[in-house]
Amino acid sequence: MSQKSPRPRSVWSARYFGVAAVVYVMVGTAALWLLSPRVPYADQWRHYARLLSEPFAAGVFTADNGHAEVLPNLIRLADLRWCGGHELLQILTTGISAIAALLLLLSIVRRDPSLDPVGKSAAAFCLAFGLFWLGNMHALTLPGDGVHVYLVLLCVALALRLIAGDTTPTRWRFALAALLCCVASFTFGSGMASFIALATLLWPQRGGLRRIALLGLVALAALSLYLSLPDATHTPQSGVSHPLQSTQHFLQILGMPFVYLFWPLLDPAAAAAVPGPLRGIALATANFWTAHGGSIRTSVFPQALIGTAMLGATITATWRMRQSGNAARLGIALAWFGIACAGLIALARGSYFDAHPEQIYALRYLPWIGIAWCGLLLAGIARMPCSRPTYALALCLPLLALPSEWGLLKLAQHVQAVAEDSALGAAVGVLPADLPLGETRLEDVRAALPELRTANTAMFAWLASAALRHSLPANAHRLIAAGVDADRVTNVLGANAMRLRADFPSPVCAQHALVAVDGVSVGLLRRTDREGWRGFAAADAAAGFQFYALCE
Repeated sequence: MSQKSPRPRSVWSARYFGVAAVVYVMVGTAALWLLSPRVPYADQWRHYARLLSEPFAAGVFTADNGHAEVLPNLIRLADLRWCGGHELLQILTTGISAIAALLLLLSIVRRDPSLDPVGKSAAAFCLAFGLFWLGNMHALTLPGDGVHVYLVLLCVALALRLIAGDTTPTRWRFALAALLCCVASFTFGSGMASFIALATLLWPQRGGLRRIALLGLVALAALSLYLSLPDATHTPQSGVSHPLQSTQHFLQILGMPFVYLFWPLLDPAAAAAVPGPLRGIALATANFWTAHGGSIRTSVFPQALIGTAMLGATITATWRMRQSGNAARLGIALAWFGIACAGLIALARGSYFDAHPEQIYALRYLPWIGIAWCGLLLAGIARMPCSRPTYALALCLPLLALPSEWGLLKLAQHVQAVAEDSALGAAVGVLPADLPLGETRLEDVRAALPELRTANTAMFAWLASAALRHSLPANAHRLIAAGVDADRVTNVLGANAMRLRADFPSPVCAQHALVAVDGVSVGLLRRTDREGWRGFAAADAAAGFQFYALCE
């Protein structure tokens, strides 16, 4: 007698998973559109300085911090040259790539006859969560990261779609899939792991070992070419630590989704931002955890144990792969992709992690590991019969992740504000010494400013920026402030400077307000809420400020 699946055959279960998938996709895409800074942030400053100052080939085909980002560099350069450097092209590329990757992976799941409607709906949620959970905040809301993360995932999804389901893929399908792995490799360093994902899917197929050997030669050729590219940064972030230490880093990285899934209950700083009624419970839990387990930002356990369990579960699932359907095989391939990414990170950043242990759990690594965990969950859901714990975890995950979704949403809003404040100050020529820069390095801003100003792009393409340090244009509309606060600041860019806050009770027709002294524009303000504006002025504290808007 065949064993019955314990999975409930309820239409409500299918609807529940379907709604959860749609909600996470909608929240992720809304965050991408609404919370992505339309200004340079973090590594973008360095990328832009190189792309604008170097000849085309040197700018595009030079590695940065160990990563060859040929395709993202082409998109960044097009954004700078033809789209005003407002990040819009990169945001659209990120969103289209993420949705296309999801649709390609879903097409593999739909072709699996062993899955009933409930199983297909649960599998769809696993994939949607892996791509659009705000644990991927660093990719979803920072165009500089999103453009390479989701282009890599798109290449992986398309390569797997070409191979999945065929007993023996045709030569052209295999060749195209291998080519896509090469494209992924020269999109970002993690793209090298795409060869592992493709090999996993080839392994149970007829003639798979021969194809895997050929794929290995292609991967070796791609790696040789990759290593031959010049590197523009030569930063101390790279370097291999002791093998045992690298293994520990590897397992910690695999377990990092635990950190962010339960983040508001583990980190006192995150718990303090939990909405009122639940804040006390979150703080008590976070303080208890920190007192007995240490800071979740640097602790080794339980993350390393969770990573070990994840690795063991993936090996077990791979051993049974020949008896699995297309959806389960897809999940296992995605799991190995993420595991390979964790290995690459642990090897390439070993010495950096030794010096900065808190960076092991940096958000920029989470998209690669999150897709691995969701792939493993997909493999468990797609097995027949599905185990009760696996199905229970899939049922609970949409609700379990909501607190972290809220916390990461607030973090994304904070990062957006930091990026916009620093870009506004850079346009004016004022960066206060106490201004938070987030992941942006001051030396990168200094290097990029002359190039961006000369190219009249990014924040220098704003209508208000063009009026800076000039007499007010004839179409400037006077704004009457209900209240103004001005504080002298120490400007790391050199000139006398003020930090300003103003309230304009009447509607303002522009995104930025000009600050003027004696008819000359000396600063800019940006809107922070309905009436509140803040910004900077390159002027002395004794100056009498007036405010204007340039209505387009």
